[in-house]
Amino acid sequence: MKKLFFIILLSLSFSSFVYCDSTFDRISSAIKNDATDLQLRKFEDEYEGKSISGRSYVTRVTESIWGDTVVKLSTEKDPYSSSSVGIMIFLKESYIDRALKLKKGDSVSFSGTFKGIGFIKTIIVHDGEIKYSHSTKHEPLPSRRESKSNGERFKESYNACKIQGVEFSAENPSVAVGGSIFHLNDFVCGGEITYISHDKVTIKFKEGEKDYTVGDIIK
Repeated sequence: MKKLFFIILLSLSFSSFVYCDSTFDRISSAIKNDATDLQLRKFEDEYEGKSISGRSYVTRVTESIWGDTVVKLSTEKDPYSSSSVGIMIFLKESYIDRALKLKKGDSVSFSGTFKGIGFIKTIIVHDGEIKYSHSTKHEPLPSRRESKSNGERFKESYNACKIQGVEFSAENPSVAVGGSIFHLNDFVCGGEITYISHDKVTIKFKEGEKDYTVGDIIK
């Protein structure tokens, strides 16, 4: 009986380690505590290429300019919380179908290879794997990969890429696109946001950069 209890306890301990390992713990804690750029670069040098895993909340599923499926996560359910840390998971191809069933706010566990810390202190993970932290029933998110079979679906896609407004600040500028808020280095409508000013948004695509203003459709 004691042996069985020890095995169960060991299993629970191992499970906790898998979903919140020391690498993720140390890096996310450093970002939360406003570590300097130099301190974060040291973390990158120490952990780049190593395995990382954790548990967070889904904020968005999108595509990079290279066609990778990217799941954006937040350590807090409210991604705008001052204590929240962002994570970008570049998924393995075998996990794409699973990602398309995710919804904003879903609790998921992830694992992959730590690649670095992004411009807005976002943890970058490649070769990512994800799974639900809780067993729930989900409806799939709309996918940009789906063919638009009718006018209504085309209209939805069109509106989803419309720039609705810009909020400029020196530290954290943002742009509203299709009812969602995006920041520098975020991916939207097949491109990466590289510049935000009072009256202009620049988005980088495979074929080059394009400038947009409020009311434009990203295409």
